[in-house]
Amino acid sequence: MRGDEDMSSIMSELGSGKKMSQEQSTTQRMRLIPELKGYGENERTIPDSRKEGKIWNPYVHIFIGNGNFQTSQNIMLSPPTCPQVEIIRRRTYEKFKQKFHSAFKYIAGNSQIETQKEEKKKSKKRDGIDVNSLWVKIPSHSILERFYFACKVDETFQVINTRQNKKIGELPLHGNISQIANLIALASDQGIFMDPILLSSTNNRSGDLLKNEIQFQFTREWRKATKGKDNLEKVKEFFTSKPFQRRCAKIARMVKELASEAEAEVLRDVRKRAGDTLTNSTKKASKKGIPKLTLEAKKGDDDEGTEYYTLALSGQSFRISMPHFEKLQHLFDRTNKSSSSLQEHQNTFLCSLFSLLARYDQLEGAGLQSSLNGNVFDVLLRNFNCNLECFASPFNSRYERFCSAFPDTDCDFGSLGSFFNTNFQSLMRNGACFQANPPFASDFISAMCKKMEDLLTDESIKEPFMFIVFVPAWTESKGWKLLNSATSLVHHLFLSQKDDPHYYCEGTQHRRLKERYRIASFDTSVFFLQNAAAKAKWPITETTLSELKQAFGSNPDEVSIEESKIESAAVQTTQPKETSKTESPKVKATRPLVIDNDKKKSASGKKKPKQNPKPNEKKKKKAKKNFADDNDTQLAILSSLLSNKK
Repeated sequence: MRGDEDMSSIMSELGSGKKMSQEQSTTQRMRLIPELKGYGENERTIPDSRKEGKIWNPYVHIFIGNGNFQTSQNIMLSPPTCPQVEIIRRRTYEKFKQKFHSAFKYIAGNSQIETQKEEKKKSKKRDGIDVNSLWVKIPSHSILERFYFACKVDETFQVINTRQNKKIGELPLHGNISQIANLIALASDQGIFMDPILLSSTNNRSGDLLKNEIQFQFTREWRKATKGKDNLEKVKEFFTSKPFQRRCAKIARMVKELASEAEAEVLRDVRKRAGDTLTNSTKKASKKGIPKLTLEAKKGDDDEGTEYYTLALSGQSFRISMPHFEKLQHLFDRTNKSSSSLQEHQNTFLCSLFSLLARYDQLEGAGLQSSLNGNVFDVLLRNFNCNLECFASPFNSRYERFCSAFPDTDCDFGSLGSFFNTNFQSLMRNGACFQANPPFASDFISAMCKKMEDLLTDESIKEPFMFIVFVPAWTESKGWKLLNSATSLVHHLFLSQKDDPHYYCEGTQHRRLKERYRIASFDTSVFFLQNAAAKAKWPITETTLSELKQAFGSNPDEVSIEESKIESAAVQTTQPKETSKTESPKVKATRPLVIDNDKKKSASGKKKPKQNPKPNEKKKKKAKKNFADDNDTQLAILSSLLSNKK
């Protein structure tokens, strides 16, 4: 087991590297893309519609502390990461999920077999629906996704307490793979860090959290089976039975074994990768053993031909739409001010972007990453000056600053860190309103509610302070009950799925080329939590509630009647009366990824003649260019990528 001296030496090594980078960056500010005109217009709203809508509001400037966007390193609860580590972590977690689902189905299937054997021995048939038979119907993926978030909240509090007791110093956001390997080892030895994805094998509360999610899914399946007519007394009695308790304990032991196996595998593979990198660093051709990142501009299969990029590394590739790519460039430029050169700024962005895409691709359940539509955010901004989200990601955030689950990947793009580790008092300037759309896991929502109540009932906070919380109206869940009975609750707005249809933005919106929104599959509760000063400054009026319901009920993907008329008129006025059979239709060119048209020639040394697109062509050619090794070439490619709208 490593001691405090090992830990101090690693932290000092990382810290010294960070300071050096900051000293080198004091002379010049690097940018990937020019800043938007109008940035800083904090009351500016962005209508969310198909034609003129935006995927975020880039104009609102969020003032943090002394105005410096450099994120405090105290929010880092996990070691730094890099693309190679994320590839290893992704591969390991995929194995963990496959084994979990297989083992869960096996244990659940045996439960029904055992019940049938007991009934044959007793020669007795049960009246009505057998609760035990629901084992084979509860979805293991839903249990894992909610159990995961509940465990991560619990691990967050454990790490915060451990680091406070050990008085751990600041940790930089970046490090090389050898340093990361040492910190991962420290995480398992001393509990001062948590893995952002893998479940901890030392969490003693994981068994109880798992049982809570199993009971939640049992209750939902029981309501479906009985069509809501039968009460829950039979289910509650089943939860106290010894067979149910034994089966939950067996699944919990299985999870701990799989978690321990995954932790060991990640540490082993990261150390091996660090060793390979160190060996290859002496070879000039290997470029320090780091695989090449490639960007690829493609046109989607949809009618509008929306463009997107593919970021690839070591056989792993991830897609991101053009609007989200541009958004992340702005967030990266605004957050990162310590690059010593444009080349360093570019390389850090590409590595950070790959790590970000790889991380969020691992999460179970796109619904748990869903967000509100932009029209709802505009209502909250106009009426409450609400411009910061408690649970978001760089992909779905409405504004430039937000709290998120993964500081190690998200802080390069504006994250303030975890909601549970954020000092909200430091964010207040004459009051503050925060929006919360948490993952729909009951234990997660319960922990969130407790922190909100502690803040809103703190008498030392004199400024107006409020939270607006959006959660499913699962009235039997512990999290919903806590919110509904909160002492700071001022108003509860209920939106029925049937009578008040409303829309959420898909959690995988950064990969979707169209149809970013989906109708809610559940009733929604909107809770307004305020302290005394907020009640006076931001009263909850019927007008505000009406605006909110109307905004929530709008679907930005749909084309209004007025827009349809405008589009139809535009097509009629621009369409030529006659078209020659020899003429080919004009096709809007995709954003160029070439370095220099004069340099890109055929093998014979001559330029290839331009060809008109064939009407019956089924597959579109993809323009794909690898980043070259020399600096001039990489800068030329970056310029062609970023100068599209100038």
